[in-house]
Amino acid sequence: MRLPNGYGTVYKLSGKRRRPYVAAVPVGFKENGKVIQEVLDYYRTKQEGLAALAQYNERKKGISASADFKEFKKVQRAKDYTFTQIYDFWTAQRYTDKGNKIPSCYSAAYAWCKSLYEIPFADIRQMHLQKAIDSCAKGYATKKNMKTLFNFLYKYAIGNDIVQTMYSSLIELPPLKQSDIHKPFTDVEMRKLWAHSDSLAVQTILIMVYTGMRPSEFLKIKTENVNLKEQYMKGGLKTAAGFNRIIPIADCILPFVSKMYNPALKFLFPDESGRELSYNNYCRIYFEPAMIKLDFEHLPHDGRHTCASALDRAEVNPVIIRRILGHRGKDVTEKIYIHKYIPELVEAANKQPVFI
Repeated sequence: MRLPNGYGTVYKLSGKRRRPYVAAVPVGFKENGKVIQEVLDYYRTKQEGLAALAQYNERKKGISASADFKEFKKVQRAKDYTFTQIYDFWTAQRYTDKGNKIPSCYSAAYAWCKSLYEIPFADIRQMHLQKAIDSCAKGYATKKNMKTLFNFLYKYAIGNDIVQTMYSSLIELPPLKQSDIHKPFTDVEMRKLWAHSDSLAVQTILIMVYTGMRPSEFLKIKTENVNLKEQYMKGGLKTAAGFNRIIPIADCILPFVSKMYNPALKFLFPDESGRELSYNNYCRIYFEPAMIKLDFEHLPHDGRHTCASALDRAEVNPVIIRRILGHRGKDVTEKIYIHKYIPELVEAANKQPVFI
């Protein structure tokens, strides 16, 4: 079958090649009148080459051959980009080109995606993504980070016309086991936290461990409610007993709180602009990277459960434990536990073991 003039041609190269057929199209003329041809791509069969020519000519429609060729080549290359290439493009755009380091939560999640590395991103489907997550030997937190990474990569790919469907939205994460929902840090893990206590992220975790604060409570602590001299903070959420309670600062974490304390700022631990740091950003920037670096499988609320367990092991008065954690008192005596007992709360907080 003879193709129309100016349509292009498909021919076969000699030798043993994986893709021996060449599709080439005219993009202009030389001074002597000879046609300038450019190669679209190489194909396994002649039919694939003809299909590429048809697609190219369908796209051309009123656009100059030279301009359309460049655009077509760009699209053709994009369809061959592998999972690894899309990851590299995305991390460059979001982090490295701006001089920022890739968050360890994403680089660690990427490390569990080896089965996807060489697959063209446009060929990846939900089953490939699901298999990667199901094959991950880590716990829920790592698998959640993998899904988050997939979402970011698909948003990048859709925005650059590489794919049209966000298959990552169809991934199912495993349900959290009851035993995994909240668990205290073990003594071995506590020693490791203290060994890395020069890290700001680890310092925030230790503050929650020794105060029993929820992450959202810690992030809402206002500087004006921090009393370094008497070693307590006022804050708390969720229940009447927990709201705006007295939170003792144990001796071991006082240096961390003192370092964060800045009277010029509204919050004890704000974001870069001085505003309240959101829970999601705290997890993304501080907590999750720390867990990956230390190879822990914990949730942000586990510091609170570690505190409760440590106070109980230290045989602290249950009334004081409830006051520290913001649990409802059982009788009138507990409900009138007031400011003059701050030293007793600090003393109780200091009974928790320090693994230095």
